Amino acid sequence: MTCAGTITAAFLVASVAGPAMASGEDPPYSTQRSTAKVHAERGARYYAAGDYAAAIDALELAYELDPQRDLLYALAQATRLNGDCPGALKLYRQFLDAQPPGHEAEQAQLNIERCAELLAARQAERESRPPVVVQPAIPPTPPAPAPRPPWYRDTLGGALAISGLAVVAGGVGFYAWALSERSAAGDARTYAESVYRLDRAQSRRQFAMIGLTAGSALIMGGVLRYVFTF
Repeated sequence: MTCAGTITAAFLVASVAGPAMASGEDPPYSTQRSTAKVHAERGARYYAAGDYAAAIDALELAYELDPQRDLLYALAQATRLNGDCPGALKLYRQFLDAQPPGHEAEQAQLNIERCAELLAARQAERESRPPVVVQPAIPPTPPAPAPRPPWYRDTLGGALAISGLAVVAGGVGFYAWALSERSAAGDARTYAESVYRLDRAQSRRQFAMIGLTAGSALIMGGVLRYVFTF
């Protein structure tokens, strides 16, 4: 701690203790000032040790019990050294309003200028910092769709196409059978045999047409599935 700080701590204790010893106050007031002296001494010890936060607490208690001008100055000093220049400025001005002696007023004014310079430097530093640019959040890239299997591995499409081919083959077989029956009807030896062969040819032809139609539909279903799925 500086020499000025040591003088401040010693002087604030003396300022509380001196009038209490010399004046003939009533016992209650004397007790109050004695308690203020205890807090002031404790604040002076904290101040001398550099524990300014604890010194402020003790000095505030002392000032509440005995609001002396010198305690106010000590509070301003501890507040400034604790890093609270705005708070210290209020206390220094309050101290000056109490009209202290000239040298004490000069010291208080000097500390006011110190605080003002420090606050101005902090403000300049804040203004010189580049503005913080908040980048918009980038949405995550959606996962790539799973690759589709090749068309020839499509079970349903393959089943439709193969079934259609089988049914068409059956229809072709029935149509060939119908042609064979029609040819046999022409070679029949009797009229009854000819009619029988023609009836069989007609029925086989109907089965052939049903097979060819159904098979073509199944094949078309398989082809359309391949087209629209793959």
